[in-house]
Amino acid sequence: MFSPSSNRIERVAEAYGVDVSALIDAADAEEQDESSSVLPIKGYLEAGTTPEPQAGDLGTISLPSPMIQGGPGAYFLVVSGDSLVPDGIHDGDVLLVCPDQPPRVGGLCVIEKDDCLYAGTYVTPGSLRVRTNTGTTMDVDLTPDQMIGAVGWHVRKM
Repeated sequence: MFSPSSNRIERVAEAYGVDVSALIDAADAEEQDESSSVLPIKGYLEAGTTPEPQAGDLGTISLPSPMIQGGPGAYFLVVSGDSLVPDGIHDGDVLLVCPDQPPRVGGLCVIEKDDCLYAGTYVTPGSLRVRTNTGTTMDVDLTPDQMIGAVGWHVRKM
């Protein structure tokens, strides 16, 4: 998906207590052994904005199948804006939305409430903490029909 700098590869190897060549060999072996999954990019996610149908094809992202654990209905949303920066997610990052995966307490998920999409921290069953486009946080009560899906992980904009 991207090529990390040699400095970053060295830091990762050091963190895991392995040789740099071990990381490179493992990555090469995975590339040869794994099949890929292609998932659509279905739209954009802004803090509390009304989802609008997207004009045109937003494309797809292909990843090794073991990285996609969200089930057959998984898809991507592109983050627009900085309301999720405190969660480590920035403008242009891509979220893997997993509709078939239940959210876990403390994890991110996407909901639709009052015709608006929100991503936030799943606080308790029935409650999501979201940041508004003004930067404030609020807890939103959920009903099961408002849940779109758990966020499996996100990809940093390159």
